Amino acid sequence: AKLGRSLWESDQKRARGLFQDAVAELIAAQTAAEAARKNGQHNELLTGQQTRPQLLEAIATRDADLALQSLYKTRPAAIQRAMLTSAAKDRKIGNSTGNDIHLRQAEISLEQRFLRMAADQDPARAVELLKKALKTGLANETLELLKKLHAKEPNTANDLASDVVAQLARKTFLIEGQLDHQAFHAATSILTEFIREKGSADN
Repeated sequence: AKLGRSLWESDQKRARGLFQDAVAELIAAQTAAEAARKNGQHNELLTGQQTRPQLLEAIATRDADLALQSLYKTRPAAIQRAMLTSAAKDRKIGNSTGNDIHLRQAEISLEQRFLRMAADQDPARAVELLKKALKTGLANETLELLKKLHAKEPNTANDLASDVVAQLARKTFLIEGQLDHQAFHAATSILTEFIREKGSADN
């Protein structure tokens, strides 16, 4: 993936082929890790929190749309399970662990980051991609996504900002008694921006 990234400027076709090979190798490694798990062996590929994001981020710097497609194709079973229901619903029915919620939040952050990068790489689809990103959930990228959308479509950005605030209002900011750092960071960033903008308007 890193080699493909370095070749992008001179040979995009070859670079994209290397990216696709890297994704295929990742999927093969995930399959092997899943088979080994049945024998009691654990591998970080089962939760996709190290190798997978590193590989996909290398691809995203050049072709964020391909990175997005690959994000969905390479989702391990653990993340697929965590993505099935929202954190709020999981708490309500009591079948979600703190790790499931963490996996879901990390996946949303990664998806939003790639959607933002795709919007930067393809201005013609920027509004569509930014709107999609903001509907995936709350993440550290949320405020930046709203700012980018506001520069292109202020009314749409304001409507989605209302949805974001409504989501924050429903948050408990706790996961199994521990601070939900991602939600807290998102809320702090958005409130800080609101106060800054309001102060500027008053002046």
